Amino acid sequence: MSQGKFYVQDRSLLRRYLVVIGSLGSILLGLLFSYNLLTKPPEVKGDDNKPKGLTSMFSIYGFEGDRLNKPISVATDANGNIYVADSAKHRILVFDSSGNYLDRFGEMGQNKYQLWYPNSVAVADNGKVYVACKQSNRIVIFDSSHKPTWQIDLSQPLALTIKNKRLYVATPRGIMIGDLNGTLINTFGTRGPKPGQVDFPTGIAVDNKGNIYVADSMNYRVQAFNPEGKSLWAYGKPPKKGNALMDMNRTFGLPGSISIDSDGILYLVDSFGGEIYEIDSKGKVLDKVGDWGHAEGQFYYPAGIAYAGNETFVVADEFNDRVQVIRIPSPVISPIGRVSGFGIPVAALIALAALVLWTLHRRTFRYVLDEAFLKEALNKGYAASLIHRLGNVYVTEAVFERYKDKEENGIKLGELLKTKPFSPELANAIAAEQKCSIEEASILSLAKELKGRIVVLTENNKVIEASKSLDIMAKRYDDLVDSLGERAAEKPA
Repeated sequence: MSQGKFYVQDRSLLRRYLVVIGSLGSILLGLLFSYNLLTKPPEVKGDDNKPKGLTSMFSIYGFEGDRLNKPISVATDANGNIYVADSAKHRILVFDSSGNYLDRFGEMGQNKYQLWYPNSVAVADNGKVYVACKQSNRIVIFDSSHKPTWQIDLSQPLALTIKNKRLYVATPRGIMIGDLNGTLINTFGTRGPKPGQVDFPTGIAVDNKGNIYVADSMNYRVQAFNPEGKSLWAYGKPPKKGNALMDMNRTFGLPGSISIDSDGILYLVDSFGGEIYEIDSKGKVLDKVGDWGHAEGQFYYPAGIAYAGNETFVVADEFNDRVQVIRIPSPVISPIGRVSGFGIPVAALIALAALVLWTLHRRTFRYVLDEAFLKEALNKGYAASLIHRLGNVYVTEAVFERYKDKEENGIKLGELLKTKPFSPELANAIAAEQKCSIEEASILSLAKELKGRIVVLTENNKVIEASKSLDIMAKRYDDLVDSLGERAAEKPA
């Protein structure tokens, strides 16, 4: 080393230092931007002229060959399980958050504790289930093991919801509020078209402040009330005298069920319009999503809606004889985990930094399966449930074309499988090196070209041996099911 000069002996070490410094600088800038975003007040995005859509996640058509028939109401519990009032079959069905069948309960009939065209269902925090049957004038209560324990005799209960250990019931003439043991606490409203009156409301929801929102169906409007029952606002107007359905100026086709998300936004099902309205807590329409039809993500006389968390909703798509689980982007940008006070913002930044670093190192599993594995899964009857649980499942284009229309439990495999072209040159090279067929090599070629952590699913011994030599993880059907646990072998709903 000569005076006045500095020579770097290891330039690769310097480059590594520069990369580390650059990465830390990028993370710091990201943290500052995120902190600024988190401390901004909530704001509404989008406008009425550009409504957003929705994402169809999956649909529930039934279980083990037993189809739904006019599902009219849905609810979720603290574990994310989905409760369905399967009206025309006089029962309540329970599915987990992935749509797997868990239970059914309710005896058909009009005697004590029996269900007759159940039209609304609500679940308390303690697991008790409340079921309204307006045609038999009762609310039947089931314990957490789904055994009937008692009932409330009440004329035409139309809709139920539970909030803060209170049971809210919409009736044709007004709203009733009681505790979970059936003791009446308050009632308000009379039947009619004036502000504060209701006419056959079929949806009810309560926010964290205790304000009550009612889908005032035959008045073709949604109304808001304070906890004491005073009318706050109404959106929509009662129809003029005569045939309401011929009034082309009415706001809604027919307002049905209503739910509230974690941002306090109302989601109102328009049963005759096939749409879902997004309305803020002051009665302003923020958006409309949904479409009329029979395809996934479309609705045909939808009846019920329930919020399942994380922008996810469960919809009773009544005349499509299914329940849809959809994702609707929230129209409100709200601070996530907003914190205030000394020390807490620093903790939030540290947690965010850990999340960023975890994301940088995270590698996503992707699965490539061949026809032999797919046949084995179909023979066992669990192909759809396995593919749905794994998520990123790829096949070659040839396998996709052969199996895309194959149905299992009402689900087409083409809706679950993904495909991507593979390199013929790489496949030929693998076939020559591993002494396997082009079809076997195509699976391996596809696996080599996909990014992330790859698992080949196969029943073919030659493909398994070739995968090992190419440093690719491979599993048979039985090995995969064992690694995933018992739920992997459940049939999808």
